[in-house]
Amino acid sequence: MSTTSIRIPDDIKERVALAAKQSGTSVHNFMVQAIIEKAEEQERVTAFNRLAEQRLDNLLTTGQTLEWNQVREQLLGRARQLQDSITKE
Repeated sequence: MSTTSIRIPDDIKERVALAAKQSGTSVHNFMVQAIIEKAEEQERVTAFNRLAEQRLDNLLTTGQTLEWNQVREQLLGRARQLQDSITKE
């Protein structure tokens, strides 16, 4: 495990200390978790953008699209799946 030093303004340090205390963890753990969450968020954004670019390339290459009724049925089906999973919890 490596060590990294960061400089943060005093007011932010105080906010982090308070938030860590409120969440029942140490400042160190709070900051590590925040960094992990931010890294995961960026990974999701990057994956989403990569998929969007692939789909756009596919559209431009093939010209294939879906009709509105196909998209609508897919969306309704997904909404039903999500609703069912929420209901089961």
